[in-house]
Amino acid sequence: MTSTSRQMKGLVPCPSYLSLISAPKNHEKPGQGDSYRCHPSKGKGIWIVIPDTGFQLNRYPHEWKSDQRTIKTWIVPPSQLHVPWFLRNDEWVCDNSMDDNAKARDEEGMNPEGHGTSIAIIAAGSQSGVAPLANLYLQKVQTTAFRKIPGKPRWWQWCIPLAYVTALENIIEVVDRGEIPPGKAVVSIQIGFDLTNIYDEFKPTFDEYKERCKRVLEAFSKRGIVVVMAAGNSCAMLRETTESKAPTCLAGPRNDAILVGGTDMVGRLWWESTPGTKDCPVDIYAPACQVECYDLTSTSETPSKKWGTSYSSPQVAGLAAYFLGHPDFQERFKYSPSDYKNGNTVGMRMKKWLKEISFQRVPDEEKLVLEHAEDYYHPDGIPPTTVNVLSNNY
Repeated sequence: MTSTSRQMKGLVPCPSYLSLISAPKNHEKPGQGDSYRCHPSKGKGIWIVIPDTGFQLNRYPHEWKSDQRTIKTWIVPPSQLHVPWFLRNDEWVCDNSMDDNAKARDEEGMNPEGHGTSIAIIAAGSQSGVAPLANLYLQKVQTTAFRKIPGKPRWWQWCIPLAYVTALENIIEVVDRGEIPPGKAVVSIQIGFDLTNIYDEFKPTFDEYKERCKRVLEAFSKRGIVVVMAAGNSCAMLRETTESKAPTCLAGPRNDAILVGGTDMVGRLWWESTPGTKDCPVDIYAPACQVECYDLTSTSETPSKKWGTSYSSPQVAGLAAYFLGHPDFQERFKYSPSDYKNGNTVGMRMKKWLKEISFQRVPDEEKLVLEHAEDYYHPDGIPPTTVNVLSNNY
């Protein structure tokens, strides 16, 4: 089996999350290595779809190289970017560019940190991505608006549930038009809506949102689309579970969606990673602490550190794309229209495979961060039996 070792040079050294993916099982040195070893196919021919806050494509050109792949963009139609009901008494002007609106503006102006930008680069950045040759279909689903009241300027940002599901439905349309082949796409979902306040904020849209999400996930399964979801960051403070937000609450053992929890850089369970339940378990873990990402607030091209399972899920999405494009795995992940009826979808096969090759990188007695022992919450009072961290099996 041919392999390639990527020792990053220039502005960005090999990120820790990359070297961890190909690091062998070694409890003495769980985060060992300074290079990313992988097959040279690197996700080529596969599409990674990311519906998120926007994408700063005018920065970090070394990450957006398109000489060996395609990068496409799409924005949720303005008609779907409804102003929340509690803001409708004012006049708003919405930003409908592809720019990353990951952080609300204040009176001084916009100060985005780059949520969608970082996620896309982690999954498939030319220099820092898990699958650097994968195609990208980038969907902007969040808007930032400026309130037009003389003397009282105010910025506000939001992502409407129905706008988000509209983006997911657009993926189905793109596949059905033949722009993305069935069985050759991975969707990375990082945005979830809290079930406890979604109705208060968005009124009668929740039931419609949840029902449309169910239909979307079924349609993805039928088309061989792999779905990866961030489990969330609601453990220590909010004591929530994966069933507390949508669409993560729709995942489970009987469907394709791969739920991703977070660890630190050596593989210990992150104390903020939302715990799974029996009906909605976490499938696999990836680093969520001090993940090397770009910060749009900085004028430097040097990555900063970020926290959250939003940065774990694109690692798994990139890895899924890597295996879908790997020549040695074409038969394993071959798509057929009959897969769904036979209960053997590409997504289910990918979930099973990624769980099979992942492994706990630290001894059992070290799988929790001891100084944060009181921050962990587990709905049944018992921590996960294993904290299996992603691996590319090299």
